[in-house]
Amino acid sequence: MRNSIHRFATTITCIVLSLFVSPAFSLALPFPVDVLESTYTTYVATQDYEFSDGSVTTHLLSRGIISPRPHGDALGSAPGAVAVAQADSFKVSVYTDTMGGPHEDGEAVAASAAATFEMSFVPVVDALASMRLDFAGSNQWYNSSGSVGLFDATLGQQVWTYGWECCNAHGTVPWDFSVSSSPMATTLILPTFLSSTHTYDFSMSARTHSHYGIERLSVSLSGLEARAVPESSSLFLLAVGLTGLEWWRRKRSAS
Repeated sequence: MRNSIHRFATTITCIVLSLFVSPAFSLALPFPVDVLESTYTTYVATQDYEFSDGSVTTHLLSRGIISPRPHGDALGSAPGAVAVAQADSFKVSVYTDTMGGPHEDGEAVAASAAATFEMSFVPVVDALASMRLDFAGSNQWYNSSGSVGLFDATLGQQVWTYGWECCNAHGTVPWDFSVSSSPMATTLILPTFLSSTHTYDFSMSARTHSHYGIERLSVSLSGLEARAVPESSSLFLLAVGLTGLEWWRRKRSAS
């Protein structure tokens, strides 16, 4: 009952704001959406190389995890390579470090990390949602890559998308590649109209790959509040409970 009251109050607030608040105004409250499906993916890998007599011997350790819940993973190799990936709701972060490994003639190490968050959702009401994208990197952040996008599955149209590839100054994320200092951060403010009759697919990803150095990167979004849609069994139990309550109320009134 408390959740129903809270949901009703939030819905009314969003309706009022969407009708009377200027589009340029950033909503103080996160915009509520009903989550249909969420997927969290991480990938970590370390690799060491041995060069001898014109041949290369490669030792690869890797692990990938796909889950409906937020999670993180880390992998380290004996030569000194480390890979870490974290996938959360509306935030992904990665870290790779090969500074502890051998970098001499005949030996080398590498590390890779990737994290992805994907979500399908339906807005609670029609409204202008003020979304904010934050990108942050440090150390050799300019060797990273990533993307974030919102797709209207009902219309089959891309609402917006931003991304960049390693060392590419022509990406749609406004990194300043002329500055290689650390740390580096940039922000995008995206007022976006969302329709309660449409289904949307949101995705964000971050990737790093280190050969000799350290890379840190995170991508996050604020402005949305994810709410799980009750399962069919939960709705059935709720319906049974309400039916029983109504039957009890009528029986009590008759007596």
